[in-house]
Amino acid sequence: MFWFAAINVSYVGALIFIQFVWCKAGLMNRLYNHAERRRDARTRVFKAAQLFAEARIGCCVVRNISSLGAGLTMESTVRVPDLFDLSFDGGRTLRPCRVLWRTATEIGLEFQGKSYPNRIK
Repeated sequence: MFWFAAINVSYVGALIFIQFVWCKAGLMNRLYNHAERRRDARTRVFKAAQLFAEARIGCCVVRNISSLGAGLTMESTVRVPDLFDLSFDGGRTLRPCRVLWRTATEIGLEFQGKSYPNRIK
């Protein structure tokens, strides 16, 4: 029984050592923190926006944003195509976007270029 306890302690010690090595190498952050995959840090916001494709698709709330992309929340992402335009000013200027990932109510997007004025009203 004592021998089993010693093996068990050494096993736990090995796990703690492995976890310590992973933390030092930054591997734990890469495994457990999905934000680390982003190329640019995101800023938390709570801002209304509108989505446009051929016509207005709907409204959303921007939850985080950077110069490269944003995270959106909306009632449903079913009608949102993979390529669309995002507007923060009621459709006067549009920012082309590409969907990177989606759930039933959230979208992660990447900006595809600079904003441009909406010529179709």
